[in-house]
Amino acid sequence: MRHGYERWRSGEVIDISRGGLRCSSTYEFSTGDTVYFLLSLDNDESISVDATAIHTQNGDNGDFETGFAFTRFYDGSEAVLHAYMDADDDLAGCRDENEA
Repeated sequence: MRHGYERWRSGEVIDISRGGLRCSSTYEFSTGDTVYFLLSLDNDESISVDATAIHTQNGDNGDFETGFAFTRFYDGSEAVLHAYMDADDDLAGCRDENEA
């Protein structure tokens, strides 16, 4: 993930849905921060998205857990994410509330 023009930062995705994600990082993001994510999925595909920090809380081991809402998908990433979620039975229920 990259915040503004700062260096790349590593983090771990805890939860993901079609509308956003929650991740753990040693960096404390502020509400409203825009972050670029390049995410590797379990199916050997990747997605690139912009997301806005919605909330941050203290996590385990001194890390921070931040919830992000996706704001822009790049290079077909939205379709890749949807196909990934549709193919994974554990993620099948992770839909946006407004999605039919």
